[in-house]
Amino acid sequence: MYELVIPRSVEKDIKKLPRQLQKMVVSEHLTSIQSDPQQGGFL
Repeated sequence: MYELVIPRSVEKDIKKLPRQLQKMVVSEHLTSIQSDPQQGGFL
């Protein structure tokens, strides 16, 4: 598993989201990115 470093600006943006969406981002998406950061590929 990788260490996920979230910039303060991203934390602020996440806090602006509705509470339910915040929980989903943290529990599902950030955890997924932490386990495999290259899953989305590069543009």
